[in-house]
Amino acid sequence: MSILINNAINSKLRSIAAAALAVGALVSVPAQAKELAVVKPTEIFAAYQVICLANPGDLDAQIAAAKAAPYNFTLAETSEDGSQRFDNPRMFAAMRKDAKNHFCMVGGRLAEGTSIDAASAAGASVLDKKGARVAATGEMVMWSDIKVKPTTIYMYTQTVRGPIIVGSFLTGISQEQ
Repeated sequence: MSILINNAINSKLRSIAAAALAVGALVSVPAQAKELAVVKPTEIFAAYQVICLANPGDLDAQIAAAKAAPYNFTLAETSEDGSQRFDNPRMFAAMRKDAKNHFCMVGGRLAEGTSIDAASAAGASVLDKKGARVAATGEMVMWSDIKVKPTTIYMYTQTVRGPIIVGSFLTGISQEQ
């Protein structure tokens, strides 16, 4: 019985993670990444806390926080699926909310050689309190408390394209109960 429950839980987390990574692909290495200033993972996490974590599930509040000082993000793109990407000279943010899922992400360009362990550590003390680490790969660290509804995942993703490293913190919420 516990195997069936674990498989159902893992399937739900995989579904949310796959959707979150799809949103992440939209902005993982934005075209303007070459022009973005190099920031520290702590700067990305600080913006993520203000924009995403402080406004869970509230897309309007997340957009307002992104547009407000000190971040002053401006809308750069709206995709066909409703994902919105915001930029400022230092970082980017992306959000989407639909009937099934809600995502909020903040990312930026990191210094060459930044390891995923060092970068994800910028948010680990906060995210470890929100849920257990349920996955870690060379490109992603994921936290979730599967007992809490709606199902929420917290992720740090890192993409390397040549000398450009982009790190992003992301929250994904399943609207389905």
